[in-house]
Amino acid sequence: MDQERVVAAAKASSNIHDFVTSLPHCYDTRVGDKGSRLSGGQKATYCDCPCLESQPKYLVAGGGHFGLAFPSLRSWLNKARAGRTTVVIAHRLSTIQDADLIMFVKDGQILEQGQHYQLVALGGV
Repeated sequence: MDQERVVAAAKASSNIHDFVTSLPHCYDTRVGDKGSRLSGGQKATYCDCPCLESQPKYLVAGGGHFGLAFPSLRSWLNKARAGRTTVVIAHRLSTIQDADLIMFVKDGQILEQGQHYQLVALGGV
């Protein structure tokens, strides 16, 4: 992937471009062996960048890193899911509050499902 495409992917897919440009050498900053100088959330976010460049019809995203390294990740998720079927695995309801359908799954069983406001109103699990 050439530099122009890397920058475009960073801007479009995860809003990480601002973070990268704040580094001492921008996109040329060394981040350690296997990204050892980055947090887990930052590494996961970097991995998100290339996935949207190919304009996939389906997107599966693990929510463990949402909100950890970059406050704009929920915003990124909302942009990323536009026009495609998206499945997000999240540990916090607030991460996915804009989803069309949320399913609470425990031990392989769907215990509750609905939109954010419906689940909050239930006061359940």
